[in-house]
Amino acid sequence: MTSASALIVLLVGTVVGALIGLLIGGSIDAWYLALLAGFLASIVAAVVRSLILARGAGIGPDDRSLPGLVTIYAAVASLGAGSLALNIAERSGLAAVPV
Repeated sequence: MTSASALIVLLVGTVVGALIGLLIGGSIDAWYLALLAGFLASIVAAVVRSLILARGAGIGPDDRSLPGLVTIYAAVASLGAGSLALNIAERSGLAAVPV
């Protein structure tokens, strides 16, 4: 169940972050875009993970519920990760691509 949970969060977070970059990429500054995309991606991924695992088969330990404090910590950590990702993109020459 833990690997399924991690895969759900990884895939949903990646898709949501890329969609945010695609939708509002040229309208705001890249730093704000990185923060917004990371923040929204972590929140949406936590919600989708909780919704998908709420329908779980009951196999293994009951780790379906995600504490709200963990979601808040993930959202705050995504702010730092978004700015770090922007820094890496600028150094590698990919900062012009919002996705």
